[in-house]
Amino acid sequence: MRLTEEAYLSYTNYKLNARCIAASGDTVHVVWFDNREVDSAHVFQIYYKRSVDNGKTWGPDTKLSNHLDEAKLPSVAATGSNVYVFWVGDDGDDDYYYHYYRRSVDNGETWEAPELLTSQRTYYPTTPAVVACDNHVHVMFHGYRYLYYKHSSDFGRTWGNNKTICNLQYFCFNEPSMAVYDHGIHVVWTAGAMPGAIYYSTSMNYGGTWSEPVMVSDSSDRSQAPSVAAYEDNVYVIWYEYNSSNPYRKYDMCYNRSTCNGMIWKNPEIFLLHSTLKCNTKVSDFEGCFEAQALPGSVIKP
Repeated sequence: MRLTEEAYLSYTNYKLNARCIAASGDTVHVVWFDNREVDSAHVFQIYYKRSVDNGKTWGPDTKLSNHLDEAKLPSVAATGSNVYVFWVGDDGDDDYYYHYYRRSVDNGETWEAPELLTSQRTYYPTTPAVVACDNHVHVMFHGYRYLYYKHSSDFGRTWGNNKTICNLQYFCFNEPSMAVYDHGIHVVWTAGAMPGAIYYSTSMNYGGTWSEPVMVSDSSDRSQAPSVAAYEDNVYVIWYEYNSSNPYRKYDMCYNRSTCNGMIWKNPEIFLLHSTLKCNTKVSDFEGCFEAQALPGSVIKP
């Protein structure tokens, strides 16, 4: 089934399409960005669409943003009748992107006015990671080399201050992944100078304080595109890394786990060898495609 009929460019996300769809009950919510209003490859706005019958039929497109320059890289989360959409937008005044947010409390029927989520700006925007559970909304977003967390405990009505998860020592140059179980928040990202490694941090008090980042990968080759899942005291991380010993620059799927809420980690394991992939597979074909699966009782946004 085709969801858009516009003749212009439409994107869910460059790498993380899973962040552009959410479901609550019989209602399915999707978001994307396209340039239907201005015939330019660089002017985009955020659009929303929903189905109230488990995806059988779909309602009309709803425009959520109205930036002078462009809006892109949306994420959506839903719990009960509350729907939350986040994106990055540029109004063309300083060449930087800012993070914006919009909320619906009636399953996407109507929308409150857009809000600037934070004054923290970024020159290289990435897709926000969002998890909504009951009255709590968690969002991770990327500033220039920094990774930030923001939390609402009242269904997105008000927001706490930015929390810095990593600084220049562990600077983030890749979309983070976040999983929430009970009051624990688990975050992974790619960090460090090339070739890059996978780092992990956790908060056990709704983002009030965060653990020191720890490296959960151990390869000297480049590690990329991590996803995290959590259940009870168990935390699971999956990513891929290049295999420099192979002349075709193939790569392996890797996995690590902690059985004590991220306090101690096992040795990383390779569970999909490069020899099982085709010789001519491009790295770009696999960018961000590997998503960790949520276990029963967990909430995950890859």
